[in-house]
Amino acid sequence: MEIPVKKLNKLNKTVHIEIRDQNMLQSEPLGHAKVTLGLFAQRGPVHERVGLMFQGRPAGHLMMRSVFH
Repeated sequence: MEIPVKKLNKLNKTVHIEIRDQNMLQSEPLGHAKVTLGLFAQRGPVHERVGLMFQGRPAGHLMMRSVFH
């Protein structure tokens, strides 16, 4: 997924990530996280472990990898 960043001062904007199950008809949420765009805009490849929450409780982690060009 590409995220266009037109101005660097927008890197503090929040991105909401939602993880859902694979059921195509009625997928249910499994967890969510909020991160800033700045997480993705770091030099070189970034490998980040993001904690997921579901109904106010920890629900695991999401391993993210991104490259900023």
